[in-house]
This record gives sequence, structure tokens and C-alpha cells, in this order.
Amino acid sequence: KLVTGVQTCALPISIVCGNQANVMMLEHRHDQALALVERGVSLHEAHGSGHGLAVALATLGQVCVRLGDLQRAESALHRALEVRGKILFRDTTGAVFDSLAQIHLIRGQYEHAAEYLARASEAYGTYGQTSPWYEWSIRLLSARLAGRRGESTDALVRADEMIAAGAPAFDALQANLVAAEARLSSDRVEEAGERMAAGAEAGHRPASAPGT
Repeated sequence: KLVTGVQTCALPISIVCGNQANVMMLEHRHDQALALVERGVSLHEAHGSGHGLAVALATLGQVCVRLGDLQRAESALHRALEVRGKILFRDTTGAVFDSLAQIHLIRGQYEHAAEYLARASEAYGTYGQTSPWYEWSIRLLSARLAGRRGESTDALVRADEMIAAGAPAFDALQANLVAAEARLSSDRVEEAGERMAAGAEAGHRPASAPGT
């Protein structure tokens, strides 16, 4: 009974750690987020929560991407896929593939990034059937990938579609930066400057939390 009580107590604490880690990421306090999510992972490992551990590892991967520790991020994300269990939670699986796509995009491995982006889209489902936060993440990654591949017209179209669809402040800022890069690649410097100014303006709007 004592062991059961400890497990019952530890699991809510691990969930709180994960939630607080997400808040710290939104506030760009990544070192604090890392400490919280590491504690959450340890608690889940100690008490055998399959899906909970997968979620914690997915969050750990996201935090490590933000910190630039891509090797540790990739390791955590692949482990999350291994321990997620028989029940596939769409948002968790999609978030893991989303983060893996980001890692390969940063590394310049565009084919791998495209593969994981497609798997993330499939896991999340079509737009309107999952959290808006995930929708914006997929759209932004798609625009960035097009830009990195030299497909400036496609990158610009995707960025403009995000803005027209009412992307939240941070995503609108990033979309304008993608659009600016696309304009620069076509030597349209003045228009690139206008997009950067629009991005700065969008960045001053209140941010929204994941899942809202």
C-alpha cells in the first residue's frame, strides 16, 4: 500500500513538472524548463508510466532542440517513440515527428526533414482536427523547408497563407521572416525590409499558449 501511495503521488507531480516545463518554454526560460522536464522523466521512469514517459521524453526533446543540444534531443525523441506503448496518442506522436523534422532542418538534412514533417502531418491529422498550435508548427516548418531548399516562391506562398489565416504572434513573426528571406533570395531587398518590419510588429502581439 505504501508503494502504491508513493506511485499515486509521484505521477501527478511528474505531470505538473511537464506542464510547468511547457510554460517555461513559452517564456524562453529553457534552463528552468530542462530541470523540470528532467525531473518529470525521472519520476515516470521510476514508476513505469508508459504514455506519461513518452510525453515527458517528447518534451525533453523539444527543450533540447531549443537549447541546441540536437544529439540529446534526437535520442530522447526516438526513445519516446519506443516507449509510447500500444495506444497511439496523435498529438504526442505528431509532436515527436515535428521535433525530429526541426532537428534535420537545422542540420541541413532536408530529405529527412521532409520525411518527418510528412509523418508529423499524418499523425496530427488534417487542419481543424487537432490543436491549432500544432497546425501552425507544421505550416511554419513547411515554409522554412521550402525556403531552405531554394523554393522561394513556395516559401513565400506558405508564409503568406499563415499570416492570412491569422497565425498567432510568434508564428506570424516567423512567417514574416521566412517571407523576408524569400524576398532577399530574389534580390527584392526593399520588400524584404517591409516583411521584417511587419514581423517586428507581429512579434509585439500577445502570445498564445500551445493547445489554444
